[in-house]
Amino acid sequence: MRLGCKPPGERNTIRRELDRFFPALPSVADGLQLGTWRGGPQAGQPKVPLVARGLLERGLMRLQLTPWPPRLFFTEAGHLVLRAMMADRRLANPATFAHVRQELGIDPAPEKAERNTIASEAGRPRRGLAADATTVACSPWPASTRPRLGLTHRLPS
Repeated sequence: MRLGCKPPGERNTIRRELDRFFPALPSVADGLQLGTWRGGPQAGQPKVPLVARGLLERGLMRLQLTPWPPRLFFTEAGHLVLRAMMADRRLANPATFAHVRQELGIDPAPEKAERNTIASEAGRPRRGLAADATTVACSPWPASTRPRLGLTHRLPS
C-alpha cells in the first residue's frame, strides 16, 4: 500500500482545498467539502473527483455523507502524509499554509498581540502627543491589517 502523495494532481488538490479562498482560513479538521449531483441517476450522491477517489482507495481519506454537505476527511495515515507534505517547503509554501502547519503542530501558534503602552517619563507625555495624553496603545489587529494607534486621554478631575 503506497502512502505518499506522489502524483502532482493529489498535491495540487490538497493545496487548493487548504489554501485561503474566503477570508476565513480552511481547517484540516473541517474536511474537504464535496458537491452533489443535482439530477440524473446519481442525483443527491456526492461528486467525488478522480484525484479524491485515489486518496479514498489508498485509505488516506474517508467519505462522510452526514451532516450535510458531504465531506472528505483525512484518516490517520492521511494525516501523516499531509504532515510530511506540509513540512516539506518545496511542496507547500510555509507562509501560504502557515494555518495548516500550525494546526498539524509543525509550527508553533503565534502569540497573541500584546498591548504596547508607551508611558512618558516623569508623568509628561512624549513629544508630539497632546498635553493631556498619557499613553499610546496599539490595537490587537491581525498582522495582515494596518496597525492602528489609539490615544488614551486623562479625564479632567
